This record gives sequence, C-alpha cells and structure tokens, in this order.
Amino acid sequence: MYGEYSYATILLLGTVWAPLKEEFTFRYFLDKKKYTAVISFSLFVATVLLIITKMIFSIGTLSYLLFCIYAIIISPAVYYFVLTKRYVWNENNILYSSVLFGLVHLSNFNQDQFTLIEYYPYLIFYIISISFMGYIFAIIRIRFGMKYNLLIHSLFNLLVFI
Repeated sequence: MYGEYSYATILLLGTVWAPLKEEFTFRYFLDKKKYTAVISFSLFVATVLLIITKMIFSIGTLSYLLFCIYAIIISPAVYYFVLTKRYVWNENNILYSSVLFGLVHLSNFNQDQFTLIEYYPYLIFYIISISFMGYIFAIIRIRFGMKYNLLIHSLFNLLVFI
C-alpha cells in the first residue's frame, strides 16, 4: 500500500516533513516580511519543479534531496525578484496560497486517475476541500503564529494517517 516506504516512514513524513515543507512554502510569507517571501517563493518554485521532475522521471527517495537542491538554486533569483520590489503583499495572497495548496496536493494521486473522466468530480471536490484546509491554516498562521500552525497541521495529518 505504501510502496517503497514503511508505515512508520510514511507517518513520519506525513506528520513532520510534509507540514514543515508545506507551511514554509504556502504560509510562511503571510507575516508580510520580505525575507519570508523569499523563502516561501523559493520553496514553492522548488515544489513545482519537483512535481514536474517526478512526472518525467522515477526518482523515488531522491526527491527530498532534489527538493533541497532546487530550493537552493532558485533562491538567488527569487531574492532578486523580491528585493527589486516587484513583490507586493495583499490580502488576496491568502486565497492564492490556499488554492495553490489544494492544487499541489493533486500530486498525491496516480497519473492514471487523471485520465478517467469519472474521477474529475472527486478531484474537483478534493482540490476545494484541501484549499479550504489551506485557508484555515492561513488564518491560524496569521492569528496565532507559525508554531501553532505547524502543530495543527501535524495533528491534522496524524488524524488522516491513523
């Protein structure tokens, strides 16, 4: 069921690695500071590149290393983008981050499921529900801070895995 990973490994990845990666990617910048925007945007671009790479190549456990390499390589370009004041924070960023959070979670599915039309209503509902969770996580991030957001996200994922 879990492919090349044991249940314990999946549990650890889902309750520690995924919340850390996702919260720093999709909600770290919500405090309106430029350095957090650099980190979040770099991680987002690295996530997208990793998803594209996984669609083309079978990389298995190398994906975690590749994600870090992508983020390091991309950071200078994102740093330049943010420093040249092309980045302007606005209230819509909460909505954008929530929808992107939902869309990125489509990578949890097998590509064969995208070719079957009967899965489309399920996928749309999935995107909407995960985006809604992303919105809730964004509100928690803004009101209570990053550590509480990480804790809630980890506990939510733990409930999913149990």
